[in-house]
Amino acid sequence: MLNTYDDYLVHQTSKPLAEVASADPNWQEAVYFNIHDGTGVFSAICGLDVFPNAQYAAAWLIALHDGEHSAYLHAGPLGNWREELAVGTLAFSIVEPMRRWRLQLADEANGIHAALEFEARCPAYHFRPIRCEQAGEVVFDQSYYNQGGIYQGTMTAGDRTFTGLRGLRARRWGSLIMPRIPFYNWVSIPFPSRCITAWQFESPEGEILYSDGAVTTAAGEITPITRMDHEWTLASGTRHPTQVGLVLSLASGEAVRVAGRELGTHFVGALPPRWSDSDRAARALAETNAYSIESCCEFTVGAERAIGIYDVISRPGYRRYGLTPLAT
Repeated sequence: MLNTYDDYLVHQTSKPLAEVASADPNWQEAVYFNIHDGTGVFSAICGLDVFPNAQYAAAWLIALHDGEHSAYLHAGPLGNWREELAVGTLAFSIVEPMRRWRLQLADEANGIHAALEFEARCPAYHFRPIRCEQAGEVVFDQSYYNQGGIYQGTMTAGDRTFTGLRGLRARRWGSLIMPRIPFYNWVSIPFPSRCITAWQFESPEGEILYSDGAVTTAAGEITPITRMDHEWTLASGTRHPTQVGLVLSLASGEAVRVAGRELGTHFVGALPPRWSDSDRAARALAETNAYSIESCCEFTVGAERAIGIYDVISRPGYRRYGLTPLAT
């Protein structure tokens, strides 16, 4: 079925754009944004996942404010997904490709509202192709890029309205079976002088399966990251660090040492739409039910400081930190 984009010289296969090149039902197009204020008191992650072969799309918004968690997820039938990036009360639109995106977000039940425009600070960094297999089956085969930026506009949580927000956006497309991908850690840090993003997949034994990333600047400079060594401090019963030390090896030969301290954490998985860190049972459930655990952290490199996100998938286990595999 043709749509208006088929008139553009953008095809990569002989099929119309409405038909993806893969028949895999797990093939997706996705957008992701993380959003946080300058103190880490408020943070949110949100996105849209489109599954053309399975004929549905899902949008989601997870927010954290003063230890109170909220989650909104809405799935629906596939619409005109190449042109209308909206599901439920969450909508994303391109204002200027690779520069500006508009976000209209509403989670009415939890009092979360936002009218934001993401504006890129640094060039997008396109990671090397990522492909992971388990027992001969492809569980991850996607193209992926990140871009740091600032948000114009406001985001409201209950009786608080936040401005001066920063964060990162990501785009990815390809096949993904989320519960079966290997252990990984990923970081995005919008320092005043530069943006840092890196992603490293590892086996449960600590063998590096994939590592890539970059330090980018507003002047357009891009320095690849070739390796990310990590040292965690874990609290009892947790599967993510309360503190992390990173050593980022750059293609230039430089090593950047980053210290991170958890301020609050987003848990992505089958969880209640609202819960509090003060509820120990809910917190324990989040640690074991989450597929992805994204911590809003205070990061420092020398005297430079920024709020950013450190994301881990630890369900497959990781022996170095005593993390056993969890059922998927």
